[in-house]
Amino acid sequence: MADSARTVLVADDSPVARAVLRKILVAAGFAILEAASLGETRSLDSGTALFAAVLDLDLGDGTGLEAARSLASSHPTLPFVFFTSEGDAPLADAARALAPVFIKPRECDRVLAWLENL
Repeated sequence: MADSARTVLVADDSPVARAVLRKILVAAGFAILEAASLGETRSLDSGTALFAAVLDLDLGDGTGLEAARSLASSHPTLPFVFFTSEGDAPLADAARALAPVFIKPRECDRVLAWLENL
């Protein structure tokens, strides 16, 4: 069983992307909390203990930037990265000013390495 202090929020509107990250991160000893939208991310209990967050930039009902701002209000020291298929979009450029941006699906290993180095 993964240590609850290593719970990673994976917020992505793609069930496939969430499943891929879940498989990789659980195998590495992380616990996963999933959100399929900005709304689900915002509805997380502020007392939920999180180690880090992996945020898709396009959450269907909003952006990963909005999710990061929302999480910062309840988890001000939470480290996060963005995981997106749109690496060259203006949104990705704005995200890079806040945190690393990894391209899915080819940079799953970089997401894992980032988490393991926290």
